[in-house]
Amino acid sequence: MGAQLNKSSFHGRVLRRMECAGLRLTEVTYGPNLTNPQHSHEYAYIGVILDGNATQVCDGKVRSAKPWTVMYHPAGEVHSDQFQAYGARELNIEMAPWRLENLSERSPQADQAVDVNGGKPGWLATTLYREFRVMDEVSPLAIEGLAVQLMAEILRQNLKRQFGRPPQWLQDAEELIRDRFTERLTLTEVARAAGVHPVHLAREFQRHTGRTIGQQVRQLRIERACRMLSHGRNPLAEIALAAGFADQSQFSKTFKSSTGLTPSEYRQLKSSR
Repeated sequence: MGAQLNKSSFHGRVLRRMECAGLRLTEVTYGPNLTNPQHSHEYAYIGVILDGNATQVCDGKVRSAKPWTVMYHPAGEVHSDQFQAYGARELNIEMAPWRLENLSERSPQADQAVDVNGGKPGWLATTLYREFRVMDEVSPLAIEGLAVQLMAEILRQNLKRQFGRPPQWLQDAEELIRDRFTERLTLTEVARAAGVHPVHLAREFQRHTGRTIGQQVRQLRIERACRMLSHGRNPLAEIALAAGFADQSQFSKTFKSSTGLTPSEYRQLKSSR
């Protein structure tokens, strides 16, 4: 079963810590090619990969994590970790039992593990991490609110699984959007390719994914921009066009609205350790 780690205890080297409102935040760095044996944690926590890549094995299932992958670990969940050649940096957000008791009363999904890359959970995690690094007199309040929103999105991810596998036509529509999100797609065009009415497509897409097609396109564009900002020094105008935005101004405005950071602030945040 592996050892159980006490609250605020993680493998790796701790960079910084803070505590507020039943939340304990710990930023940890893991060395290259490090393997953490099977273990569990006393407190439930949300783990956010900030840099690097990792592979996690839990209950026989393999989960891959890259920057801004958000993973929720219920208390006592047994897992092991393997970090790749460049190691990784992670923000862990532990929740006191009383916080989980409140959540469990409202949703049974609070006891189920989940992982998601990017999307709204990734943006919430980005903003929360920024508050963690700034830490002014308002940051504890902001962190508490963001952590609650982040947990709500995690529970929503588990709720989506109850819908089961989406129909093939909807999977085809999602694949088309992923392949062509940098283009000027229309709802009618996507619906025609999927073979359904635009109204039916819009309704079922939002029911299964929790967001509109426009929101999905915007998210994919921001995710591409984040990758380019993290792994190079390309000019912002070049990143804007490569991600599907009309120009740098539209890119900067949308990026700030989605992440709470300007593209330059995001690039600086990712490069800092």
